[in-house]
Amino acid sequence: MKNTTKLLIAAIALLLNCSAFAQETPLQLPKDYPKPGGYGKNVNLQKFVGKWQWQSGDTVFVIALEKIMLKSKLVAFKGYTEDAIIGWHEFRVGEKVVESSLKFEGDKLEEGTYTILGGLIQDVNKLTVTSFHDLSKNKSGAATLELLPGEKDKARWVLKEKEGIIFLFPGETYDHTFTVPTNVVMERVRNKNK
Repeated sequence: MKNTTKLLIAAIALLLNCSAFAQETPLQLPKDYPKPGGYGKNVNLQKFVGKWQWQSGDTVFVIALEKIMLKSKLVAFKGYTEDAIIGWHEFRVGEKVVESSLKFEGDKLEEGTYTILGGLIQDVNKLTVTSFHDLSKNKSGAATLELLPGEKDKARWVLKEKEGIIFLFPGETYDHTFTVPTNVVMERVRNKNK
């Protein structure tokens, strides 16, 4: 028993000693990283602005997208602004509107009525939607809207669940589906530039 106790104390002392002398490496940001007060202009977002629609029979899914200037809320980038996309959606079957935020189209970001928020991450022909809010199921997802090759008014919409851990209480279940379509080709029906 004495040997086990001594071994445990030695192991704890060794761990404490290692962590006490661990060095922190300061975060090194790339030279082109946003500076406080800067502006990240992105002219490529304009190609996604407008109203997009998918229809199959009497089932219709519509998204309306606008370009905005988004101010960073991170303390390190106080005053930094970048171009982003904000949007609203509607899903209807026949005459029944299943869910819609289109009545808020044109509201400012601060009003919190948007259900779509995103920007361009890597590919200039693929809008990355970092936040899509499913109103009926009160859940979020992430999506992409990627222009089809050679097309400026046709794009593939792909909606997926966000990665992460879901905690459930005993007896609770989680719905992995969305109310709106998750993989469809949409066509631009209105362009704000025209």
